[in-house]
Amino acid sequence: MENQTIQRPAGCEYPKIYREFEGKLLKDGKRRKYWIQDLTEEYFEEVVKGYTEGFMLDEPLCKYSKCANDPACVAEWAKFWTFFLNEKISLICLTKDDEGKTRIAGYNCLHVAHNVEEHEAETEGARKVLKVLQYVCDQRNAFEEFKMDKYLSAMGLYVLPEFRGEGLGQVILDTRQDLGKLLGFKASLTAYTSFISQKQAYRAGFKEYVTISYADLAKVDKDFLFPGIEEHTKDFKYMYMLLVQIGPIEMEHQTIQRPAGTEYPKIYKEFEGKLLRNGKRQKYWIQDLTEEYFEEVVKGYTEGFLYDEPLCKYSKCANDPACVAEWAKFWMLFLSEKMSLICLAKDDEGKIRIAGYNCLHVAHKMADFKAETETARKLLNMLKYVSDQRDAYEEFKMDKYLSAMGLYVLPEFRGEGLGQIILDTRQYLGKLLGFKASLTAYTSCISQKQAYRAGFKDYVTISYDDLAKVNKDYALPGIEEHTKEFKYMYMLY
Repeated sequence: MENQTIQRPAGCEYPKIYREFEGKLLKDGKRRKYWIQDLTEEYFEEVVKGYTEGFMLDEPLCKYSKCANDPACVAEWAKFWTFFLNEKISLICLTKDDEGKTRIAGYNCLHVAHNVEEHEAETEGARKVLKVLQYVCDQRNAFEEFKMDKYLSAMGLYVLPEFRGEGLGQVILDTRQDLGKLLGFKASLTAYTSFISQKQAYRAGFKEYVTISYADLAKVDKDFLFPGIEEHTKDFKYMYMLLVQIGPIEMEHQTIQRPAGTEYPKIYKEFEGKLLRNGKRQKYWIQDLTEEYFEEVVKGYTEGFLYDEPLCKYSKCANDPACVAEWAKFWMLFLSEKMSLICLAKDDEGKIRIAGYNCLHVAHKMADFKAETETARKLLNMLKYVSDQRDAYEEFKMDKYLSAMGLYVLPEFRGEGLGQIILDTRQYLGKLLGFKASLTAYTSCISQKQAYRAGFKDYVTISYDDLAKVNKDYALPGIEEHTKEFKYMYMLY
């Protein structure tokens, strides 16, 4: 193998400290202070020692292949870790003890994965582990699906036993996102072989890419048999996280001139929620959705809304990484029109929290959505088919209208009626910006009820059963158990 080098942005220091934070309250009433930074050469030897003497005894493939009991195999893995650490893109979590001495708390060995790379092992134990890793990765072609020639990968995340219980593994994984974006990677993909690391990966925002049970792997090749591993973890998961929006944008931004003197961002409503168990009421406000929230909002759409909204849910769009990436691209584009709404709140510590949002955009008669992925194309074709049943531009004598690409309330804030208030606020925004009407596809029985209460009326209604008869691409098995009809609804301003 040859070392891969990544060019850091001009002016970016090395080593760079990415995060500083405190741990949990200790018995002595104090909290440890931690920081995560680039893993520099002075720590290489100690880190490799930790991998060979600790990680290899914990990680399922190494543990159940008894690789850790073979000195030659251990030496070979030490060679691999030293090689990847020399790429100088790994992360280390540090702290100081009571005497002020810097201590290593955990680390993540990261490296650049290329389409043409090949890892060759000399020992039998290392060869078997690398072989099963390669087999699982080869089930899908991430380079082709995400249209990239490299991605950020990893060779083990390890937290030293005495520092466990502080959530350090999770913070290191979160920091890895920051590093990946800084270095210009489109995505990060990693093999998660333990149920513990899999849970951390889910919480960090990773999604399943390839999942194969260890029982099924053993049927593929006798080299993939690891006796006892299923008592520890059932499945091998190859998981991914997109770090940038992937794919070319086929549409142009639409801009709306705000009335003179109208501030941006503007707060449209301030209100209190229902009475909580502690006798208090949560205070909320709805305002323009500004750029500082774009990334978190798109993440919420792809990791939450796509699993709730019927068309996405029953088309299994959320299970297709390329389709998820394409929808993320659309949302980012529409948010950039800077006319969407966000509902915010403050937690007990005064930190601003996102409670819900509505991605709004300008619909024009000549606008055309072009999708690259098959699933996104089918959904957009269905939306277009329903909206084309009547010509709103002709009927309402207008050349544009206010449309939407999803209203989402985070699960922990549901039951407060926020969706309804966001829809009501949308009326005010539409009038302020001079729209004649708002038209939106309501695909769920829940959103349809909210739309009726907000004053929307039916414009086009087609049952999902009838849509399936029009075009086989419009058949979404199981959707009728959730919602019977697709409603395209309108409100005149």
